Amino acid sequence: MVRYKFLFLNIGNQIMKKILFAFIIVSHSICFSQQDTSTHKKPNLLDTLKTAMAQEDAGTRSKAIKTLPTDTGQLHFLRDSIKIITPKLISPQARLDSRASSFEGTEVNIYGYYVGAMIKAKLALGLGYYRLSTILPAKHTVNGVNTGTSLVVNCGSINSELIYLERRFFSLGFPLEFAFGQYNLTTTN
Repeated sequence: MVRYKFLFLNIGNQIMKKILFAFIIVSHSICFSQQDTSTHKKPNLLDTLKTAMAQEDAGTRSKAIKTLPTDTGQLHFLRDSIKIITPKLISPQARLDSRASSFEGTEVNIYGYYVGAMIKAKLALGLGYYRLSTILPAKHTVNGVNTGTSLVVNCGSINSELIYLERRFFSLGFPLEFAFGQYNLTTTN
């Protein structure tokens, strides 16, 4: 009796495997076929605006299309405006950069250049060069002699910033920067 049940289950499993295999073959052939089975193409924004303007001219107004343009000049203006506000995939960036820092309790300004690219208006990647050359105001006395200290910093950096939120007057992002270079601290009498 156990032998017959096992044989029946084995036959049932083979049939289920064949049915499942046939279903997968048919679904793949339908899903990945090269022919377009839809009878209409997906309308773009300009086609939608043209049909909405035609309906407005015909007298079938709705609340959603009250302010659509009726002039072709307005239509071109709307298309150009949409093109302007659409973010580009990659846009170049260049800027003069200044940063405030401190060295031994003295505030110093670091000036530099930044060149990079903004990717999908969310990720900024770039290279920077920064230089600082200043005489520190603190005077030290060494063995009865007054000394002055000057600081010169040259460094290059790899910058990245992931922007989480960007509004007109407010931006929130996560900057990450790796800098390398040299500094010279010179003490003179």
